[in-house]
Amino acid sequence: MTDTIQMKPGNVLAQLIDGEMVVLNLDNENYFTFDQVATRFWEVVTEHGHGEEAVRVLLDEYDVERSTLSADLDRWVSKMLELELLIQESKDA
Repeated sequence: MTDTIQMKPGNVLAQLIDGEMVVLNLDNENYFTFDQVATRFWEVVTEHGHGEEAVRVLLDEYDVERSTLSADLDRWVSKMLELELLIQESKDA
């Protein structure tokens, strides 16, 4: 089984403004601004999902140990799911 991560359809708006991502959850009207790293995490995860491909892309851009990057990305994705900015869908392999 594989999991895909995506922006919550219809309920979340995201816009890049001056190099930072601004994200609005329309369900609860909470909004967030992301720093440069969180913005890049958002871009990569919404394009490549949360998994090995996302880690590979980010490792090409940041000078960090794989284990550190993977743990940081896992924590960040968990927080985005908790805030209901991203959703996780399970699909059978």
